[in-house]
Amino acid sequence: SFNAREFMKREKTAFVTFLKFPPEVLGLMLLFVAGLGLRLYRLAVPAMWIDEIGVLEAASQSAWQQAVAVAKGHIMGMPLHYLQTWAAAQLGLHNEWLRLPDALWGSLTILLGYRLAKFYVEKPAALITAALIATSPLLIRYSQELRFYAALYFFYLLLIYSALQALEKRGWLRWLAVTLIGMTGILFHIYTITALVFVYAALLTRPQWRSLRNLRSLLTVTILLLGFFGWAAVEFGSVPGYRTPLFALEKPLNFVLRGLGLAPIHSPRGATLLYYLLLVIGFAAGVAGALKARRTALLIPLLAGLALIAVILGMNWYRHYFVHSRQIYYLSYWVYLLAAAGLCSLFGRLARRLSFLQKNQTRFAVGGTILILALCSLPALLQYYHAERSITKSGYAPLLEHWQAGDWICVIPDFDAFVFQTYWKEALGPWLLSCDHKEIFQNPQVKFVIASEEMDFSPAFREIYRPPADTFYPKRIWMRVE
Repeated sequence: SFNAREFMKREKTAFVTFLKFPPEVLGLMLLFVAGLGLRLYRLAVPAMWIDEIGVLEAASQSAWQQAVAVAKGHIMGMPLHYLQTWAAAQLGLHNEWLRLPDALWGSLTILLGYRLAKFYVEKPAALITAALIATSPLLIRYSQELRFYAALYFFYLLLIYSALQALEKRGWLRWLAVTLIGMTGILFHIYTITALVFVYAALLTRPQWRSLRNLRSLLTVTILLLGFFGWAAVEFGSVPGYRTPLFALEKPLNFVLRGLGLAPIHSPRGATLLYYLLLVIGFAAGVAGALKARRTALLIPLLAGLALIAVILGMNWYRHYFVHSRQIYYLSYWVYLLAAAGLCSLFGRLARRLSFLQKNQTRFAVGGTILILALCSLPALLQYYHAERSITKSGYAPLLEHWQAGDWICVIPDFDAFVFQTYWKEALGPWLLSCDHKEIFQNPQVKFVIASEEMDFSPAFREIYRPPADTFYPKRIWMRVE
């Protein structure tokens, strides 16, 4: 029979046990819940852009082999994310809700980022690192895309963390785990292999790890992963069949600062800059503190990241392919780590100056930093949440207001036509074309043009729609002048 007194006693004991958790564990749990909530909020609201539509194609396939075939047709499209999307569709997720697994990868990165940070900084700074990962508009954006970027960030950190664990505790099972994690990560995104650079950097800064056994094990894993990387690149690594300028989409400074999380991912305004100002101050303080204390373990990963950026620039230049900040965004982890160390140090100094905080200096430093970070992140996050990826929602009504049945609609560049055909197929599908400049002016049936912002079709056409500034992939709509 039910004993109410015994039940209440058990519940009270469980609650007291919960309260006895170390403060950092409770803090990490709260950050994880907050970060998960930020990644689930409005997850299925923004329309997809061209690359997401390409992955969506895999979800519509009848068999997993066909989903893998879709991956092979995309530039450096590794198969596991396409299989993930296909599996999610089999479980009942549809359209924008297929982003859910990516939101979960991004949320798990909060916990993993904290664990890895403890190899480099003390627990308070590690907790602030987790807070930066949880609130970062950059990481939230790529956790809300039907692309492999959130999984890349997760497996990149997991490969480093598992390798550092193996260097510290040794054992062939740990090195086997490193190998399997690396292979899995590569099959999500080929850049996972770059994590090995940071493992070797960590080995250089820790004399206690330098042994013949560790070096032999790490070299063996490196050879295995490089061999697997080569196979994956040949099997799935399609390369672009066209040429584009290196900085066609982003200026060099924007490419670096946005990729490292130090600049807004879209046009900044007003209070949005507070978050990035706080981040830059913390990063500068972290670099200065590491230089002063000669903490090479914190500085070498940053230098390795900058060297890696140079390599990626060289590879894209060789392939005549544009660079974008998303290609280096996983390197933002080292910026967040240094910024966390800097902010923890700054707030710690403030706590030491306040006499009434003598017994709670650490809690003030961590709690104060996270509170101010959360408040400063709100304007930046609100701007992100109200941004659109494409104009498929906002541009539909202005176009339909002028369009008549039989009017052809040209989309430039031609591959973007797939996005509009997906969202507007019921009303406008038969009249949407992928075109070039000659077709627009030579074909009198073309009454409308949807084109990139830098293109101008006047005086033959007049502009009828210009997208808001917070559109990630903006297009303008032009109407032929009769």
